[in-house]
Amino acid sequence: MSKKEYDGLLFADLQDGDSRETAPAAVPDDRASLALYDNVPDAFVSSLDEVDAPAGRRKPQRFDIIRYLLIAVFGALFVFSAGSVAQSVFSYIRGQAIYSGIEGMWDDDSLTYYDGVHLAQSVKNATSLDAHSAANANGSLSFGDGSEGGETMEILISRLNKMSTINPDIYGWINIDACDISYPIVQGRDNSYYLRRDFYKNSLNAGCIFVDYRNSKNLGENYNTVIYGHNMNDGSMFAGIHQFESKSVFDSAKIVITTLDGVFTYEVFSVHVPHERSDYFNTNFASDEDFYEWVGRMRAESTYYKDISLTPQDKVLTLSTCVNTTTLSAYRFAVHAKLVSVTN
Repeated sequence: MSKKEYDGLLFADLQDGDSRETAPAAVPDDRASLALYDNVPDAFVSSLDEVDAPAGRRKPQRFDIIRYLLIAVFGALFVFSAGSVAQSVFSYIRGQAIYSGIEGMWDDDSLTYYDGVHLAQSVKNATSLDAHSAANANGSLSFGDGSEGGETMEILISRLNKMSTINPDIYGWINIDACDISYPIVQGRDNSYYLRRDFYKNSLNAGCIFVDYRNSKNLGENYNTVIYGHNMNDGSMFAGIHQFESKSVFDSAKIVITTLDGVFTYEVFSVHVPHERSDYFNTNFASDEDFYEWVGRMRAESTYYKDISLTPQDKVLTLSTCVNTTTLSAYRFAVHAKLVSVTN
């Protein structure tokens, strides 16, 4: 049908008042054909949109597309968040299993001979040592309450030697009964290596308890031995040193570190929240004046401070972890202690 014929048909329908629809066969059924004609009714063009769309479906509108995109984005975020939570939970469980196994090695009562060291006495729990530990005549360690433990330095050294075959970076063992802390200490080539590696040097968010790489292997040679650990949400690693925010714990708790050189016991004298760029973790001092100035700053910043005698000849221990709030992420929680006894 020509354009002229089509226009005439429309005119005739209007003139006769005929209510019949134009015969389908005589009308173009697609937009490409209608483009050749003028004055095509809008209702007819709209009807082609419905014919073009698949049966039972309508063409997606802009709002639908946005909605589908939002659903896809939020779905992806949910999957990612769920995966992150699951990974975090798995990491905590794995960390607890790893360090429970190592602590079991430290408390192993069946150990009688290792690395050339003969252990004639029965082994008891070495983590009960306190500030009054001292060596008696037969080489056993005695405790402040008058009782005697079965540990000797041979036993403790044997345990550390056994651990050194697993990780030669072993430095010692730290125990703080009041804070539920009992962990191996390692020392890396820098202060980053063990941040996210476990005792077996495998990837682990909890990392290790590690001593500053600038410190000597011998605690007795360090002016300030600095030990770091993560503040884990499950209470593991160095989360426990936040117990020193309690005045009663601060007043009474002792820190015990066992190395190949002996059992070193420390009395806490300061707890504070320094900025990460402060010098609270200095390992050495250029002069006696520098040491006294440093002690004065630690005292001024302290939440709690114990007025004990400190001289440049004294040996200091610093424990460092993160604070408990993300709003102070640039700050650290630090505990300072003075060496008060050595058993070797």
